[in-house]
Amino acid sequence: MNGMGVATSVGIRVYLCRRRPTSHVVAAVLTFRRSYATEQYTIVSGHVASNSPKAPLPSLTRTAAVSSRGSAHNVSQPSTAVRATSGPTTVISEQSGGLLAKLQGYAQKSREMMKQFFVGTKVFLAETRQAKELKRRKVVNGYEWTRKEYFLIKRNEQDFWRAIPFLLCCVLLSEAIPFLLIRGIVPSPCLTEAQLDARWKRLQEIRQKLAKDAVQSVNVGQAVQASQFLQDDFVKYIADTQPQYFLLEGMNRSQLKSINTYLGIWRFGPAPYLRRVLRQHCDYIQGDDMLLKQEGLDLLTSQELKWAVEARGLPSTGATPAQMRSDLSAWVNLHTVEKPKIPTELMFFATIVRTGLVAHASQKGAVTHRGQRS
Repeated sequence: MNGMGVATSVGIRVYLCRRRPTSHVVAAVLTFRRSYATEQYTIVSGHVASNSPKAPLPSLTRTAAVSSRGSAHNVSQPSTAVRATSGPTTVISEQSGGLLAKLQGYAQKSREMMKQFFVGTKVFLAETRQAKELKRRKVVNGYEWTRKEYFLIKRNEQDFWRAIPFLLCCVLLSEAIPFLLIRGIVPSPCLTEAQLDARWKRLQEIRQKLAKDAVQSVNVGQAVQASQFLQDDFVKYIADTQPQYFLLEGMNRSQLKSINTYLGIWRFGPAPYLRRVLRQHCDYIQGDDMLLKQEGLDLLTSQELKWAVEARGLPSTGATPAQMRSDLSAWVNLHTVEKPKIPTELMFFATIVRTGLVAHASQKGAVTHRGQRS
């Protein structure tokens, strides 16, 4: 028998020791063990003995055969049987303990995240009320937003679409909360600074791969060289002569998905929806650049700099505040040129190509500038 299931496992061994035709001694050991019992019943020559150890004993034991002269040839010890199976039992116990520790750690992490998300949700609701009031004041009184207020409103709008699936998962499937961080559907007020940095670090790895593919595509086309996009004058020339090739209306779904993935915005759905998401992001960047040009970049904190450069596809991982401020200043100065007016889509494409070139040069060990300025 295999001993599995709820059924009772019974092992019987009978040894017939025959020394003379007229003398037979039978030693029978019946081990009776239920899968849920902790007692062992042994029958030796018709006598029943009960032993109740702390843990169930194995179903196979050694047999004691007694000769006709009364001498014991084989004497079984219960402790021997226990020692024979203590090795696998210890391994199983260690595995069960390790699994239990992992489950306890996972549960503790989920509880801590629930507290963090609860506090973040209250901040998100407060920001939603504040953004609603700012919009009302603009419509009714013609109030002009500052750059901080403009950023708060636009970020709150993005968080609103993340909050819908996020709240559904918290209510219906709270065990999956740690995995929500990977999918990027957690509203920003519910994330810590370390979690935001980890998200941007993962996004940077994705950007480098997409940027390398973009550089290869440009060089294969042979119309222009990818290295030409390092020069601001060339970007202005493209915006003045061939801007139609970089407008949203001429992009297919594959191109829209690649740009949205690079920027870290929504990348699932049909082409019209992806185009609308990217157009809203372009409008946000255009308005933000105008406000940054008016107010300047000197008052931006380190965290605000990270948000600004990440929204434009510029790297923040491993960059100092001085580097991020320099990159952001170069972007704003180029994007706000009145003539020729540079489309935001072209700015994104130039940033993608530059990122690919810098990543390729870094792999070769060359010391390159983060972007050549004319």
